Amino acid sequence: MANVGNAAPHPLTPASRLPPPASRLGDIVRRARRQSWLAAYLFLAPAVVGLAVFRLYPIALAAWGSLHTTTFGGGAQRVFVGLENYRYLLDYDVFWQSLIVTLKLNVVINPLQIGLALLLAVLANQRVPGITCYRTIFFIPIGISVPIAALLWQTMLDPNTGLLNALLSAVGLPRQPFLTSADQALWSVIAIASWKGVSFWMVFLLGGLQGIPGELHEAAMLDGASATRRFFQITLPLLKRTILF
Repeated sequence: MANVGNAAPHPLTPASRLPPPASRLGDIVRRARRQSWLAAYLFLAPAVVGLAVFRLYPIALAAWGSLHTTTFGGGAQRVFVGLENYRYLLDYDVFWQSLIVTLKLNVVINPLQIGLALLLAVLANQRVPGITCYRTIFFIPIGISVPIAALLWQTMLDPNTGLLNALLSAVGLPRQPFLTSADQALWSVIAIASWKGVSFWMVFLLGGLQGIPGELHEAAMLDGASATRRFFQITLPLLKRTILF
C-alpha cells in the first residue's frame, strides 16, 4: 500500500496551488505582523512627536524649574532649592482657596456642559424645517477664538458700560458686578466657559446621535414606548462611549 502522507502531488496540479509548508506560513504571518506594526508606528510617529514636544517637554521643564528659585542680589541667579517652593505653597492660604475654587469650577462645569450639550444635540437632531439654520446658530461659538470670546464677554459684563447691565437697567433691575465680584466671578466664568464648551461637546454628541440606527427607535415606537423611555433606554445607553469621551 502506498504511503498516503508522503504521496507526491499530482503531476497536473500547479505548484503555485499547493499549500505552503508550515514553517513558510509562519514566516509569512510574522512578516505581515512586522509590516503592520511598522505602519502603525509610522502613522503614530507625528502625534507622538507632537505630544512629546508640545506637552511632555514643557511639563518636564516646568517641573524642573519648580525646584529652583531666582535671586537678584548681584545679578539674576538661578538656585536649586529642591522642594522648598512646594513647602511654601502648602503653607500659603491663598493656594488652598484657589484650589477649592478650581474644584468647585470642575464639579459644576463638566456636568452642566454635558447636560446642556446633550439637550441641544437632541434638539438639533430632529428632522424639522429650518434645522440647518438652528445648527449653524448653535455652532457659532466654536468658530470664535478664545481671546476674542474673552474680550467679548469682558465688554458685555462690564459693571459700568456692559450690555447685560444696560439690559438689567432697562427692565428696572439693579446693575451687577459680575467679574469684579468675589461672589459672582466664579459663576460668571462658568457661564462664559459653558457658552463655548457646550457647542464644542454638542458636535460630538450630535455625531453619536446620528450614529444610532433609526430602526431601534422605530421598533420601540411600534412597541408603544414613549419618547422619554426611548431616550433613557436606547439613546442614552448608546451614547455612553461618546459621553465618557
